[in-house]
Amino acid sequence: MSDDKVINLGFGNMPNDRAYLGGLVFGKLTGEDWQVIFDNGIRDEYMRNELILQQGQQNETLYFISDGEVRIERKEGGKILEMARLGIASVFGEMSFLEKSEVSADVVADCHVVILKADGPTIEKLIERDPEFGLRFYHSIAVSLSRRLRATNALV
Repeated sequence: MSDDKVINLGFGNMPNDRAYLGGLVFGKLTGEDWQVIFDNGIRDEYMRNELILQQGQQNETLYFISDGEVRIERKEGGKILEMARLGIASVFGEMSFLEKSEVSADVVADCHVVILKADGPTIEKLIERDPEFGLRFYHSIAVSLSRRLRATNALV
């Protein structure tokens, strides 16, 4: 896939010059919500070209990029196609997190990357303690997925 077809979902611009802030659509979450996620999440670091998620693996974790950039790649017909790039404040793993299913593409560190991981059981415990958090959390995921779909549709 040529670079002009790669979607940068970080702090860059979307097709048609629409600004997009990646995971910042999680703005429905309060400062307290973020603090709880950070307190209960797991910080992890990856080096350039290190595989973070592998296409086809089971996933029940949501990933927030604290620093760096990742590439979203799919293997099709023996070729690797770069689908998108995600930067600071972006989130990935939402589809497999929601569906408790397999990852649909590889996620690879494009440089040194710092990730905050929030697993399903942890998120569920947070929602049990605060159902309003759950509403804000899942609304944020829906908005994030909607924006990605719009960006993809702009390429078609």
